[in-house]
Amino acid sequence: MLEDYVSKLDEFLLPYQDEKQQSDNFIHCNGMMACSPFLDKACRVPLGRAGNLCISEQLYGYTPSNSYSPCLVLTLRLPKELRPVPFSRNDTNFPENLDDTDDIGPWTLPITCEGDTPVDQENMGEVIYTPTDGFPLYYYPYHGQENYLSPLVFIMFKGIQKSVAVTIKCSVWATNIREDAYHTTFSLLLD
Repeated sequence: MLEDYVSKLDEFLLPYQDEKQQSDNFIHCNGMMACSPFLDKACRVPLGRAGNLCISEQLYGYTPSNSYSPCLVLTLRLPKELRPVPFSRNDTNFPENLDDTDDIGPWTLPITCEGDTPVDQENMGEVIYTPTDGFPLYYYPYHGQENYLSPLVFIMFKGIQKSVAVTIKCSVWATNIREDAYHTTFSLLLD
């Protein structure tokens, strides 16, 4: 069964392998501050930035002795031509959910993952985001570029309660995206 999870993640991540992103359709966008100005090029999504736990050789964290949950993958593909606008701490409508995201840069769409109920919040442990706790703006807007890859964020839960189903809601935040528009809710049960 473990092999099935690892195999499915390997298959999902295959287009993200460095050798698959070498054509002229891809460019390096790391360090760009604003939305991508390129209409015909897709920004590379470097898997190497995901750290050393969320890799196939480490079974994506699917090891029973690990104090973390397995790695889960979040992606964000926005509608064509949508140019997201990140929140500023000075915004009057700055979401309370982002109060603890001090290290989010102004060129990032932050992600928050929270327990669905107070009991879930208590049982989920600490959320670890890698490579960062948000999606860089340079991946947007999507213009229909050939070979476009949605950016990835891996999440893990350090100290998640074992043998308890924990329901978690992860949301992405931008001023021009409704609060309930881009989120996912899932339950995680670890033996």
